[in-house]
Amino acid sequence: MPLWPASWPSHTPPAIPQPANPTAVSPFTIPLLYPFQAGDERPCLSQSAWKIISGLGDIWHTPRRQVGLQFAPMSALDPQDVQLFAVTAVGPVPLPVPPTARSFDDLYAGLALGVYSALRTFQHNQFLYLDAHIDRTKRSMSLLGWDYRLDEAALRRALQQVCTAYHRPEARVRFDVLAEPAQALGTDSRVLVALMPFTPPTPQMVADGVAVGLATDLARQRPLAKTADFAVARRRYPAGPGADVYEYVLLDAQGYLLEGTGTNFYGVRQGVVYTAGQGVLEGITRQIVLDLLPQLGIPLRLEAVHRDTIGLLDEAFISGSSRAILPVVAIDGQPIGNGRPGPIGRRLLIAYNEFVAKTIRPAISE
Repeated sequence: MPLWPASWPSHTPPAIPQPANPTAVSPFTIPLLYPFQAGDERPCLSQSAWKIISGLGDIWHTPRRQVGLQFAPMSALDPQDVQLFAVTAVGPVPLPVPPTARSFDDLYAGLALGVYSALRTFQHNQFLYLDAHIDRTKRSMSLLGWDYRLDEAALRRALQQVCTAYHRPEARVRFDVLAEPAQALGTDSRVLVALMPFTPPTPQMVADGVAVGLATDLARQRPLAKTADFAVARRRYPAGPGADVYEYVLLDAQGYLLEGTGTNFYGVRQGVVYTAGQGVLEGITRQIVLDLLPQLGIPLRLEAVHRDTIGLLDEAFISGSSRAILPVVAIDGQPIGNGRPGPIGRRLLIAYNEFVAKTIRPAISE
């Protein structure tokens, strides 16, 4: 198999279609890569837009060239910030939370792990493509050979109730279907919902991009099933703000870049977006990206990029439910393009945010 996709263009890059109104500000365009002022490389963010999407209320730092927010470290979590519930027919039941819990994985220690999905809230108690998250969870159960029937109505009621009652403006949400009832926590339920404060990528991350590494010995045993055991396995690759890299990208046996440990990965060469078409999780945000690209007139190839061709990429980005579209400016220490976020990622983020504004819904229809 060639290191470079057979369809890799060798001609002059096609012109990138521009948005009809690149300076229009959607209330959901956070982080916003347009508009820029002349000579300014950083995005201009509106205070109202930042409040709506970030859920950080009145926390606001205004100097344009010092855009960035100081987020509370996980060690500074309020005791009520981490919450865990059992989903039951009569409603969500609060479960004990270890005082040392600093991540979702900490909540599930000792339980019979199964499948899960993770997402964020918008406007406190609304969701993006919740139907797709639930459907993927059902497919994951089927791929594992389970005959367990998920009570979707009870799950939706629980999500709506606990997110509405959550004391933070926005929440990071995870729901799990365990392999066995969580009797160690005092419940016979196999379905759990966990909440933590949502912390978005900072405006500076979007303006400057992030670096990612390569995970050479980490793989999903069942790429199409979102299983909780993989969430535990990836912990040996610590990533995120404050770490050496923001994310790690998995490789297949031939050295092709598949996906991030919690994201999907995309490379851009001469105006064409490349992303692995198989061997990866069917990310919810990934599907939105794949739908938006043709609408924007941007060519797409479902072909993975090889590690030996990283240096030939013009730009790269990752996508995920809590990260939206985040530019990547270095992979395994190699700079991408000119070392700055590229135009395709910028346009895609605008389109994504506009899509979010039109699509978010509560867990339960009125």
